[in-house]
Amino acid sequence: MTRVVYLEKQTPENVLITKNSNLEVALAHLFYAMAMGDKAITRDEKLKIASCTHKIWNESTAGKETDDVISKTLKELIARNVEAQKAFLVFSEFFYKNRKLFENSFKSQINATCNAIGVKKGKRSKMELIFISKLNSFFNPPEDLTPLSFYKDED
Repeated sequence: MTRVVYLEKQTPENVLITKNSNLEVALAHLFYAMAMGDKAITRDEKLKIASCTHKIWNESTAGKETDDVISKTLKELIARNVEAQKAFLVFSEFFYKNRKLFENSFKSQINATCNAIGVKKGKRSKMELIFISKLNSFFNPPEDLTPLSFYKDED
């Protein structure tokens, strides 16, 4: 399995941002992956991401600071033209390391944002559907993780 690590250029401006806002950076990677699922980000998608993050995340979290970190990270990802799967992997690794940060209301906000970003002209690409299903499986894991082969039939 290939492990993806993004190294940021350390400058005085971004040292504090990267240390204090890992959640916002992970969310930006997720939103970028949803928009980049069809291998291109149009101007409309960029505007949709900006409006969704401003509307949903500005009201509910730390406000403008969260919106700024997400916007800055999205701009960097777009400039570097990162693959959608790699960006999604960054979010999934953060999620599995920090599951306790994700309450049900927070998960529903993430789902609402991803659903809004993923719909283009009433349709979704195959990769966007895969990301949505993976996200749902992260947020709603099965209660019993035992493989079916371990169940014994009782007659």
